[in-house]
Amino acid sequence: QRRGQCEFKWPIGQSESFSVAFDHNFAVLSQWQNSEGVEHAMVPRSTTVGNCSLGEWIDNLRALKKKLDTGKNTYLTHAHVHRLDEVGMVWGGVNDVKWQSKYELLKIFFGKEGHSDVPQSNKELGCWVNNQRKQYINGRLSPEKVGKLGKLKFRWVARV
Repeated sequence: QRRGQCEFKWPIGQSESFSVAFDHNFAVLSQWQNSEGVEHAMVPRSTTVGNCSLGEWIDNLRALKKKLDTGKNTYLTHAHVHRLDEVGMVWGGVNDVKWQSKYELLKIFFGKEGHSDVPQSNKELGCWVNNQRKQYINGRLSPEKVGKLGKLKFRWVARV
């Protein structure tokens, strides 16, 4: 069944239909990223592209990934997840979206400066970087986040 141009539902037992819908909606996501000039898939729920409710599709994917992660039946495959991860999909809730948003700012900073030592004069990002260090030291930063920050030459101890 189609809702606007996004395809949300597919006949039970037809994984091919899901893959066709996924490929179609993934192309719409790519269109949105290009038009917005972004390299992530943090699509607000209210976002539409043409007649496609892209934000709702992204929310549906999050629900399907939870099923996949808990071993329940779903047509969403690890290959689909990998494709979405490559375009910056954020799978968690609001806190993960906020974290990813700050991480994207740090990536921009890293691209310009070649390091992730954000000065404290940069209040917003400098505070976030310090918070990541504290989370890491206290063992509350996920291995995924540690890995992402590591790609940006993140220092776990601040320069003095």
